[in-house]
Amino acid sequence: MDFPSAGASIDARIQRGVWLVLAAAACGHANHPMPLEPAPEEAPPAPLPAQSIAVAVEPPEAGAPPDRPVDAGPQRPDAHRLCRTYLSQALAAPVEEGSLSAGPLGDGTVVCNHIVKTTESMHTMMVAGTCCGKQRGGPCPSSPASVRRTVQQIDHLVLDANGVLKSTKRISTTHDDIPAGHVCGRRPEGFVETPRHAVGLGATFASMAELEAASVHAFARLAEELAALGAPVRLVARARAAQRDEVRHARTMGALARAEGAEAVHPERPVWSPRTALEMARENAIEGCVFETYGAAVASLQAARSPRADVRAAMARIAVDERAHAALAWDVDAWLRERLDQEDRISVQHAYTCAVRNLHASLSRATDDGLGGPSPAEARLLADACFGAVEAA
Repeated sequence: MDFPSAGASIDARIQRGVWLVLAAAACGHANHPMPLEPAPEEAPPAPLPAQSIAVAVEPPEAGAPPDRPVDAGPQRPDAHRLCRTYLSQALAAPVEEGSLSAGPLGDGTVVCNHIVKTTESMHTMMVAGTCCGKQRGGPCPSSPASVRRTVQQIDHLVLDANGVLKSTKRISTTHDDIPAGHVCGRRPEGFVETPRHAVGLGATFASMAELEAASVHAFARLAEELAALGAPVRLVARARAAQRDEVRHARTMGALARAEGAEAVHPERPVWSPRTALEMARENAIEGCVFETYGAAVASLQAARSPRADVRAAMARIAVDERAHAALAWDVDAWLRERLDQEDRISVQHAYTCAVRNLHASLSRATDDGLGGPSPAEARLLADACFGAVEAA
């Protein structure tokens, strides 16, 4: 038995974003974040839009689309107010904006997630280079690659309807910052894009080929885990088809890299441990619902306006596939949602929101790659079309 497609509208949202960018450029407004008044359209949903969950991290700006449906029925406690009141009294200080997420559970209690400490550091590992210029026949030299790692200590509390503490525990989450060049594809767990040892289009194509090759492993794992959880046959088949698509994409981008005198690295498949449905859902929300979706928008823009005919031809096929992969991510999200309790859904929503904010923060680093990619202002247009206006705090 199949289920309604939660990703059915994602293709239209992506193409609408591309249209806005192209229209803005044609009108000479490419450097303005909102050059046009778009046609009225229903606000795009955030993942896990369950009526039984209310998450309130920050009040929305006036006129901004709601983050998700909220059930404000009188029988439900005001989760955010209860959590903020309890924490303000326990800490004897106001709760910082943006540090609290909250939601009601089915038994009348509420769950509070309060970020109490954030630590940032640079994480370094030795990796092989993405490309070695015109060097052939041997491995690329290894060198250290650094990514920013953010570790958060979060107090997880459960309160009753009167705001009395029932249980508490402290959890730790780790997030590795997105490399500046990462705009497309589903990254597998543990993947770090290797540094470029050359400049120019060859290095760019080699980096894109590496990301596509890494996505092969990500979709292989997704298909295996969906099958193990008893997902519908059609959903598993779409994940396996996406895996085959990424093999073709890696070959296409690798050929473009070789034409420019560069060689791409094809990452080996890691050895992974089994994951829970919650762990799958969090990764899918980040890598699929956010980065796969945005990457599909970038690929669609390159297919429409790259100055190189060979790139337009390559991206035309890749963009169609990537939009299908984005729709798959949202459908996987919908299916996994039904297997999570309300507390876990809040956790996935938090992961999604953080990923969108991280993406927005990285858009200011967008540069002209000579392949038709977006400027920082155009990147914001694409992201807003895909996810709605999100404050990049």
